Amino acid sequence: MTTYVRVPAVERALVGERVLVLRLDQDTPIELAGSAPTVWSVLEDASELPEIIQVVASIYTDTPEVIAAGVEEALRHLIDANLVVEQP
Repeated sequence: MTTYVRVPAVERALVGERVLVLRLDQDTPIELAGSAPTVWSVLEDASELPEIIQVVASIYTDTPEVIAAGVEEALRHLIDANLVVEQP
C-alpha cells in the first residue's frame, strides 16, 4: 500500500487562522485550506490512506465518504505542491 510522507525541509506557520507551509528551497509559502491542514498534521509521521482517513474521521463528523473525498483531495493538493510524496 502507498505511504504518504512529508518532504523534508518544510516549515509550517500559523498566521491568524491560516496555515502556511514553505519549502525552504522556495520563496513563496503555500496556504493550506479545507482539510489540508489536518491532513498535513496527520502526516507528521508517514501514513497510509486508511490511517489518514481514520484520524481525520475522528476529528470531523461528516460521512465517511465525504471525509475520504476530502482527504484524497487534500493529498492531491499537497502532492501537486511538492509538499508530500508517495512511497510504495
